[in-house]
Amino acid sequence: MGLPVVQAASEAEAECAALCKSGKVYAVSSEDMDTLTFGAPRFLRHLMGPTTKVPVVEYDIEKILTELNLTMDQFVDLCILCGCDYCPSIQGVGEKTALKLIRQHGSIESILENINRQRYHIPENWMYQEARHLFKEPLLSSGDQQSDITWTGPDEEGLISFLVEENGFNHYRVTKAIRKIEVSSKKSSQIRLTSSKQVVSMSFLERKETKCVLGAFDLPVKPKVFSHGYLKPTNYGYEIDELGAILQKFLRQYIKLNSPAKLSVSVQLITLFKLLSTSYSSQQGRRKGWE
Repeated sequence: MGLPVVQAASEAEAECAALCKSGKVYAVSSEDMDTLTFGAPRFLRHLMGPTTKVPVVEYDIEKILTELNLTMDQFVDLCILCGCDYCPSIQGVGEKTALKLIRQHGSIESILENINRQRYHIPENWMYQEARHLFKEPLLSSGDQQSDITWTGPDEEGLISFLVEENGFNHYRVTKAIRKIEVSSKKSSQIRLTSSKQVVSMSFLERKETKCVLGAFDLPVKPKVFSHGYLKPTNYGYEIDELGAILQKFLRQYIKLNSPAKLSVSVQLITLFKLLSTSYSSQQGRRKGWE
């Protein structure tokens, strides 16, 4: 197809982060947040999402470090404390506590010297140093392979041999697709990322409900707005007593309305029934709510 391919020596995210650091690529696209821990300057999530309704989220590691007031070494230790693929984390230490400990002590070694071991369980033979080494000095492919990143035209003979002769694809459709690729590759202008999907720049630590997550672009739950005021969410959904009273008011108003207005109110009634069903299920511990 003419696309450059690099065979990673170990972790793909580490290889891509190195390519981004060297300026050979603009950013790394992945769903694995370890990409930031490997030091990728720019990180994109949801780039290959199935729909354009989900925006591409762009993270800038320098902005993240600045706004967190951490060094890169401290950020790596923070990610290890929060949990990674290479070693377990300290039991009882979540994202908020991990950030607090790193800001207070500066490194995992200092944290281990001062942490309350009766409250927090340290894993036996905790290999955090090995995990840190993998993040900071990962195994990468040779420089020759990384430097050979060039875009070429599709290999027509190879594609026809593989698709048509070996796998039985239609010869006409394959050659037609190859012509389209060749025409597209000759265009000098590069398609901007923002022309196909919305891009949201994200670099901050945002609180989402009771958890701290890096750059979460989903906003906390907002109160639902109805004509009479607000419904405030609780730990168990929405209060049933309040919902029941609101439902009664809506039904009384609904009876008095003409047909066009009833259509508009029906949408709000459906939403209200869903909220009531969710709240009933949560508070009663049942799998199904009201029908």
